[in-house]
Amino acid sequence: MLKKYFSLIALFIAIAITLYFIFFFFINMRMFSSTKTSNVFPASFLYLPNDTAFGGIFAHIQFNDSLPYYEYKRKEDSLNRITKAMKFNNKGQIGTSISMGFLGVCTMIDEVADGGILEKEKPDKGKHYYLELVGYNLDRDTKFYIHNDTYNLAYAKWDSIRKGQFGSTKIGHYESKQIKVRYASYNKSILIPISKKQYHFFIVSLNILIYLIIFFIAYIFIGLPIQILIRISKGDAFNGKNIQSFKMMSIVLFIYISVFTFGPYLLKFIFRKIIPTDFEFQFVSQTFLDNIYPCLTCLCLFFISKAFKKGYQLQKEQDLTI
Repeated sequence: MLKKYFSLIALFIAIAITLYFIFFFFINMRMFSSTKTSNVFPASFLYLPNDTAFGGIFAHIQFNDSLPYYEYKRKEDSLNRITKAMKFNNKGQIGTSISMGFLGVCTMIDEVADGGILEKEKPDKGKHYYLELVGYNLDRDTKFYIHNDTYNLAYAKWDSIRKGQFGSTKIGHYESKQIKVRYASYNKSILIPISKKQYHFFIVSLNILIYLIIFFIAYIFIGLPIQILIRISKGDAFNGKNIQSFKMMSIVLFIYISVFTFGPYLLKFIFRKIIPTDFEFQFVSQTFLDNIYPCLTCLCLFFISKAFKKGYQLQKEQDLTI
């Protein structure tokens, strides 16, 4: 009775896809828990320097309360502007940008202490150009900051472990190191400095590439399916052109999946000498999960092309028999 309502093949595919999601869910949970337990101690304590070291990111400056109100307020406002500009620059608010998924180029304009932006004064003064790689994280105890026009990381250096009645506590302090890249925390991207000439080259190249991709996507995933439907409506379903169209769609989609799955890891390998190991890239399983729907669509198109090819062969055999 159930065979009348359920297709065994469709049921098998549904079970396989469900098990796929369950498998990667548990893999991600295990990776997350292992990373969490390796990086986070039951309790930890870091000594924070209360001075202008580390670009002032840990500084907590207090003024003498006995100062006249106008002078106290002036210093307080000045400090607030400096702090705001520092946080703005350390966070990395991107200006003009163009990207293609995991890769892009952008400009960034640093804010000055008086609250103005340098671009308002001179278009190129204070403007920086970067190659943007998306998908990188920093450990919660690691801080990026800019100091004297250099890029730096403040990282935790653990000195000792104290055992107590309710568990152990790690005791440490911060140390700093200079790095070659900038970090934009708001969109989790690494910014590699490039020249203005290189920036314009990448802008032109990416624009051309994006418009070419739009053209091919429109041709392959809109034009070809419409052409297939037109042929089917005319009673010509099983023919070589339809088979080739389905094959082409599956191949192009496979190339797209491969590029967007393995492209970020290839860039990470290429720039491995300038990207510090403090930056963590997303898990491979997460990348596969992000592309699960294109993967399923690619498989469907491949099997449809096989089905049409089988129908085409049967049609030819029938024509020869007649």
